[in-house]
Amino acid sequence: MSLISNDVNNKNGVNNFKELVDKYKYKLYRIAYSILKDEQRSKDVVQETFIIAWDKLYQLEDKKNINSWLCTIASNKAKDYYRKGKREILTIDDEKVYSPDGGKVYLDLPEEIVEKREFKRKLLDEIQKLDSIYSEVLYLYYFAQLSYKEIGHNLNISTKTVGSRLYRAKQELKNRIESKDYF
Repeated sequence: MSLISNDVNNKNGVNNFKELVDKYKYKLYRIAYSILKDEQRSKDVVQETFIIAWDKLYQLEDKKNINSWLCTIASNKAKDYYRKGKREILTIDDEKVYSPDGGKVYLDLPEEIVEKREFKRKLLDEIQKLDSIYSEVLYLYYFAQLSYKEIGHNLNISTKTVGSRLYRAKQELKNRIESKDYF
């Protein structure tokens, strides 16, 4: 896909932008949802991300970095929503697999599902309590699935700093979980 022109008079640019939206909308939604835990606000973040991308596309120097650029915009937008107090109570879905016909198939017994849900809730609560420099790299690495290099580029830090922040974040998270006896 040739990269998009944000000229509305350029039909190819608009079509390519639609392809870009189709390609990244679910990934950006997962990033926003991992921060906000709210479906509607996460959708709003994705929409705002693409509006910003359309307006600022000319500023993107290396078009190969569009994935990490979009993920960073979405992450920052979601954090803005979070900071503005637009966050509701955390909800976590049950562990499910969707069959091709759309039906839900539960993999675990109800007790196991409840235990996993409770553990996930506690884990996410603990991640949110970490310093933002640590929770940010955790979200970008595990939820946005960005590489160390992409995270470093977007946060303006070295890949070694990304690695050490990720290591410290996991250590801090492990200590918090063990001290609260979640197991």
